[in-house]
Amino acid sequence: MLRARLKLQVALVTATCFVINTSYRMFYPFLAVFARGLGVDLRTISLTVSALDAAGMIGPFLASTGDTRGRKAAILLGASAFSAGLLLAALFPAYPFFLIAVVLMGAGVSATVPAVHAFLGDEFPYNRRGLAISIVEMNWSAAYILGVPLVGLLIARYGWSAPFPVLAGVALAMLGLLVWILPAGRAAPAASRPLANIRRVLAYAPALAGLFLAISVAMGNELISLVFGIWMQDRFGLQVAALGAASMVIGFAELSGESLAAGLMDRAGKRRSIALGLGANALAAALLLLLGRSLVGALVGLFLFYLSFEYTVLAVISLMTEVYPAARGTLVALVSAAFLIGRSAGAASGGMIYQGWGIAANALAAGALDLAALLLLRRVTVRHPAPAAEPLPDSPQ
Repeated sequence: MLRARLKLQVALVTATCFVINTSYRMFYPFLAVFARGLGVDLRTISLTVSALDAAGMIGPFLASTGDTRGRKAAILLGASAFSAGLLLAALFPAYPFFLIAVVLMGAGVSATVPAVHAFLGDEFPYNRRGLAISIVEMNWSAAYILGVPLVGLLIARYGWSAPFPVLAGVALAMLGLLVWILPAGRAAPAASRPLANIRRVLAYAPALAGLFLAISVAMGNELISLVFGIWMQDRFGLQVAALGAASMVIGFAELSGESLAAGLMDRAGKRRSIALGLGANALAAALLLLLGRSLVGALVGLFLFYLSFEYTVLAVISLMTEVYPAARGTLVALVSAAFLIGRSAGAASGGMIYQGWGIAANALAAGALDLAALLLLRRVTVRHPAPAAEPLPDSPQ
């Protein structure tokens, strides 16, 4: 009975994350559509993407609620903020409200997803946690493969604002189910203030090494993600429709990485999986140059690059859920923020590297960051098995 209840809870948080990630990912392909609907230029609407990412830095403060008031409280807080953002955009389709809505959505994502990972960390033993996290994270690729195309159909049929009331209604329904089905849970014996939790986690050397590892992995990926469309246009003369098809390759690569993680990660071990993923990702970056002489080869290279990246990310998240169990929610939220910092750093430098030296320099830099992450992995240790009432350390160990 309890097993069936847990399966229902996992299915519910997976469905909730699917709605959240669909809402999050739709901004990128339909940004120009939203700009026209709101009557603003692309430069102005691009601020919404910046606001979406910047709001992600709020995550560690919100997700820390899970360490003091229980996982359910943190998940509900994030889902409520996200639902409020969608509802605001649906009721007031004007740019000032739209920008506020995006900030609420960004804060909601940054709180909900880490809180879900922490919930899985509480409910599943470490030797099965990779499977649980991988299954839930399949919603990320499913959002790209299924959710975003459905959003496109809504926009084509009913106009640019049509997705917001639909997604808001579904999100509110999910919120009601979360209140009803998720267990109340228990708060970890951690400090009651988010800043105190964050300071103590950052003072713990293995946790800090894991955060820098996440930054390196995300930055390396962004160095390719930012420029692959430009490179394929320059190299093969692809038009917009063809680039959309190329993006589908990334979606299926992510799904393949998640499926591989679900089947392999727990058997291979989290640390070994990270090492294998980093090595494969560095090799895929090199293969991208060798195979990139033809369009098919370039797509194969991108597929391998994103497959290995997704596998690595899931292994990193699974490992980090056990690095500091007493403040699991806070640390996992900091990992999400670290991924965001890495993506921002990659976005800031990727274009300049490509303009100066071409795709080869981006690929080499991505490989170098994979190797740096591999060195950082040596400093990451897990506190396992974790006692039920483990106190927060006052200093690095």
